This record gives sequence, C-alpha cells and structure tokens, in this order.
Amino acid sequence: MYMTFHARRILLAEAGDFYPQLVSALERNRGRGFWIHFSDIPKIGIRPNSTHKDPVGIYFFPLDHIASDFSKYHHWAFRKYMFVCRVDATNVLNLSTVTEGDAESMLTEAGVEEGSHAWSAGSPGGRLWRALDEAARSGGEWGSSRGMAFRRLLKGFGYDAVRDPGTGTIHGNEPDQLVVLDPSDIEVVEMVKTTTKPHDADAYYRDPKYPFHGRSSKPALELLQSLASAVGLKSGRMSSYGKGLWTMRAKDGDGNEIRLSEELHTSGAADYVSFRVNFSASWYSDGEQAYEASDGLHGHGFDFDVHSDYGEVVAPFAEQLRDKLADIPMDDTSHVEKPLRKIADAIGGAKVSLESPVRGTLTKKIKGSELRVSLSFEHPESSHRTVEPSYDISGVVVLPRSSVGDMSINPSFGHDIEQIPAPNIVGDVVNGLPQWIREVMETHFPAADARYDHIRRHTAPVLKFLDSRLAPARAAGYHRVAALVSRPFARYNTA
Repeated sequence: MYMTFHARRILLAEAGDFYPQLVSALERNRGRGFWIHFSDIPKIGIRPNSTHKDPVGIYFFPLDHIASDFSKYHHWAFRKYMFVCRVDATNVLNLSTVTEGDAESMLTEAGVEEGSHAWSAGSPGGRLWRALDEAARSGGEWGSSRGMAFRRLLKGFGYDAVRDPGTGTIHGNEPDQLVVLDPSDIEVVEMVKTTTKPHDADAYYRDPKYPFHGRSSKPALELLQSLASAVGLKSGRMSSYGKGLWTMRAKDGDGNEIRLSEELHTSGAADYVSFRVNFSASWYSDGEQAYEASDGLHGHGFDFDVHSDYGEVVAPFAEQLRDKLADIPMDDTSHVEKPLRKIADAIGGAKVSLESPVRGTLTKKIKGSELRVSLSFEHPESSHRTVEPSYDISGVVVLPRSSVGDMSINPSFGHDIEQIPAPNIVGDVVNGLPQWIREVMETHFPAADARYDHIRRHTAPVLKFLDSRLAPARAAGYHRVAALVSRPFARYNTA
C-alpha cells in the first residue's frame, strides 16, 4: 500500500531564496571589512533635506553583520540599490567607548546644562547622543533643521563619522551601524540593483521576479516536495500558472497520480518575507474524483517565513490528506480508454486522447472534415444525475475553415446527449453516430435554407463514411463488447 510514511525532509527557507541578487553580493564580499548602504538612487551622497531626526549623513551597516542575519533587515531590500563600500574615516566617534569624562566635556561645550533629562540614565555614549539630539532640536546657532543641526554639531567636534557597534543608540531596530559625515571617505566597491519593490499586491502578482512567481522559485517548489514526502508520494512535474499558484503531479508506488496544489500569498503588510499558503489535492478513485482543500488555521491557510521548517508548514494538511486517502484510495485506471478504442476500431481507426481517467476524445479525419466524439464517465457517487455508472457523450464535426461554425453532433444542439449506462456505451455510440448527425442536420440545418450549404456539403462525407463502415449487422456486433467494457464497473453493478 502506498500509504507508508516516508521520513520527512527538513527544508528551510533562506534569505537567498527570496533575495538572491542581494544575498549573493553579500556572500562574495564577506570578511573584507566592507559596509552596506541602501538607496533609491544610483549614487551615494548627502541629502540635506532629509526629514528624519538623526544627523544628516550616509548610513551604513557592517556587511558581515547584514550577511549573517539578512532577514532582520528585509525592509531595506525594497530600496532600488544596494552599495558595497569601503569606508576610510579617520576621526570616528565610537558610542560604545565614550567615557563619563568625554560625555561631560562635550556636553559642556555644547551648552547642555547638567540636570537635563538627557543626563538621566544609560551608558555615557547613550546619554551623550540624547543630549546632542536635544541640543540640535532646540535649534540655536545650529539652525532650524534638526538633522542638519545635529550634523553641524558633530562636525564642530571634529568628527567625520559616528560608530554604533551594537548598542542600538542611534536606532533600536538597527543596533549596529555607521554614520559617515564626509562622502570623500567612501569608496564604492559594487552597486547591486535590486528586483524587489515597495508593497503593491498587484505588482507582486505581475512581476515574475517576485518570490514564488517564477518557475525557478525554490521555496514554492520545496513546499510541494515536502508535502509529497509527508504523504508518502513521489514528487513529479511542477508548474506555475500565475498569481502564486503552483501544482505538482505526484504519484504513489503503483503509479497512480494525484495533483497537489498550493496558493501562496504575502501575509505581511509591507514585506515579502512572511507568507501564507493554502494547499489542495485532487485525485481519482475508480472513476470518482476526490478533492481535499486546506482550511488551515481559522480558515486562512498556514503561515510561514524564511525561518520556517517546511515539514511543520505542510504537516496539518498532510495529516488531513492521509486520512482522506485512507477512505478514498488513489486509483486512476481509465474509464474512457477502452470504450473509446472500441469505437475507434468500429470506424476503421481513430486517434484517442485522454484528458483524465474519466474524460477522453476520439478524433477521425474524413474528407477535409474532422469527427470528434468525447466521453465523460459519470460516477454514481460523484454525480447527482445518475444512479449507475454512465457516460455523457458529446461531439462535433469540425468543418474546413470558413466563417460558419462547426456542427455539434448533439440532437439538442449544444448539450450532452442523454446519459448512456456504462455496459451499453460502445454499441449505443457506434449505432447512434449517423442517427445523431442526421437529426441535427434535419432539425437545425434544413436543406431548403441556402445559408447552410457549407455545413451540409462538408458533413455529407462524414455521414457517407459512417454509413459504409457501420452497416446495421456490423454495428450490432459491438453490443457484444459490453462484457469487456463493463468489467471496471463491477463494483457498482446492482443487477
């Protein structure tokens, strides 16, 4: 039985799976003492009109720090450019090595009186930074722009850069950074143009370079691979058909096929590092199509991010699917191939194509026209229209190219022919084809109407061919194949 549980592979998403162009640049420059700067313009420089409260300057992160934990800085990935730089600043204020005496001397020089709240608590470097920020905010001789005033204050002390090596003094969410006040101290080693964009749900679906959309999107593929493994199935061909939709044709040990599908969404409001997935599966079991869809947590699918173990993400749905497969085991034996091939034999050979275990089409070229007959198997437990295994038959005579449409074979002209019980299908189709075509011609394309000359002219050879191949005595013989064709339906035989 194919349900033996395979050992689950541990599959982790990595930042490189989501932001390959940025992570690859970080990796090839590790260990060289470089710095990283993100920008929306393709150059590095001072922005005097900056609106943030920190001193106006050029902000960098240590490359090795970013490379080691890029997922914490994912919001910077949505800048248009990442610069890898060498920085050669000579007079750097290191906030982690500021002493009480250094802070007191500088604050006295800046005119910040003792007793100000900036002196109240924290490290000497932290108290110094808050006090300088307070002095910049108050304006005075340093002007009205807070950021520019802060910058002038630092430059007045003779500094060309400020280093915050992990204290979070400049910004709590970016604890390790460098502010360069003099652009001449910077040498650009590499500029990387990113492919990510600010949050835009429609753009996410339109842009093939976004995570999970392109055919080479590793996390999307590995999720389905992990799901197949968790259910004890062999991974198969995968394809993407837009808007985060992926499908895999997996198989069990007997070669029966099941389609595993996933729909991926971003679950973050402004980033593409956290995601939500909805799984579904469909398969056939002796002519019945089964379907299982994930509701996930609270009906919203399963959430995961770049740190998630894929095995844990797929586990809830995998458990549902294993239970369902135990009730309705996979069996994709075709219920249309045998009858279609018998009908094809009766008309001297025809091409048979199978769309699924329960639907297939016979195609026969006749004097420039093409006869197509399609069978759809109706399982009594999956169809409300039948109480026994039956078939829907539809067909068309494809006419040579013209402005006139093709001719449907159905007497009701546009709807399936009345269902035929499974044991009678071959004989009834073989006998019925000429009759059905004539009924359509008489009802919808009368000889007195010249508008339908084209249809009658190209349908006549098809009727002549069928009449010659299917003499009454010959056609009657095909009722005897019912015993062969009905074997797959023994499970439903109530006679």
